Amino acid sequence: MASKRTAMKDINIIIISGISGSGKSTALKTLEDLGFFCVDNLPILLLPKFVELCTSSTHAIVRVGLVMDVREKTFLREYKPTVQALKDTGFRVEQIFLDCADETIIKRFSETRRHHPLGEGTSVREGLNCERAMLCEIKSSADRVLDTSTLNVHQLRKALEDIFTGLAKHTMAINFLSFGYKYSFFSGRLFQAAIRTNPPTKATIIQSKNAAPEPAEPIRAPDVKLVIAAPI
Repeated sequence: MASKRTAMKDINIIIISGISGSGKSTALKTLEDLGFFCVDNLPILLLPKFVELCTSSTHAIVRVGLVMDVREKTFLREYKPTVQALKDTGFRVEQIFLDCADETIIKRFSETRRHHPLGEGTSVREGLNCERAMLCEIKSSADRVLDTSTLNVHQLRKALEDIFTGLAKHTMAINFLSFGYKYSFFSGRLFQAAIRTNPPTKATIIQSKNAAPEPAEPIRAPDVKLVIAAPI
């Protein structure tokens, strides 16, 4: 029982909330790329059961990223007691609230031609005002508040990477791209790679120049290839 309780406390739970259009989807994708197990719009009443399943999973899930907001009907009523219950149990729960200036959010909704979740039959501004009033208490209880008014997608991603890089699963990714010059030229740092067998010996070259009857076989290790790479 003690070991199970210790394992449960090792889970890092990041809950992202905030104003619609402030970048919550981008934030969740960033956490996913950092190795977090992510769920969008998880009903707050399912959070305790979800954490329990994470702790009992065959493959340990130790980094969890969640987006929760006013799209879920019971969110406002159940959020604070549910999160507090998790903290009392010993879980590490960090709450991130994304905020943004009204004019910037209205512009983003205009560009995507989407309706505000609370703006059914009303304008985006009216839905936004209603949402701010509803999330005021959630914002005040957050561990971090990020204003994304002046941040583009890449800048928001960088800001979150700087915050959570200590919790990330560090991996290195190498992408190989093969292409033909007759189709297009790849704009980037290029390396020319070739696979060659081991070169012939000096004696073999001399024999070839002197028109020796039968050149000696090149000396090579069995099934060994050389990969030669040089920048172009």
